[in-house]
Amino acid sequence: MKRLLLTPYETARLILLNTADYQADQEERKPERNINVTRFILSERALRRLSFRERLSNEFLTLLAAEMNDLGWLMIPIGSGSHLYLRIHSTKNWPRIGSASRYSDRKYENLRKNTISALKNDDTKFLEETIENIDKEISHLVDDNFNSYEYKSLIEDLLDD
Repeated sequence: MKRLLLTPYETARLILLNTADYQADQEERKPERNINVTRFILSERALRRLSFRERLSNEFLTLLAAEMNDLGWLMIPIGSGSHLYLRIHSTKNWPRIGSASRYSDRKYENLRKNTISALKNDDTKFLEETIENIDKEISHLVDDNFNSYEYKSLIEDLLDD
């Protein structure tokens, strides 16, 4: 008998049904806590099981992300064969970070002008020092244990083609 392959539409709903079941189970186990699942990680293996698929094509994942978005959820690949799911509504109270205050900052404006000048003059020493200074400024925001995608090599490969 041929195995049923669920559509992205059906899979999105099963993901949220699984989430609702998890939430209900947690509420039953810990009645004193208010459990509200607004974010979770789902492995590719679990996603294959939910969708009855042996492999997940890029097209399927793209359509699934669109279906999740229609239901109010973001689906974000996080590497290692997993996806992060984030309820869009849960971000409404997040801080809004803009760049307007930086434009009125003389230090930032000088850095911007000097960086543009260094780029025009191929001054790699200045650019390296600038990046080092920026790295010091943002060090408290960087997760040392985070393994990012190799975007740098990907971009270099694309530029070489």
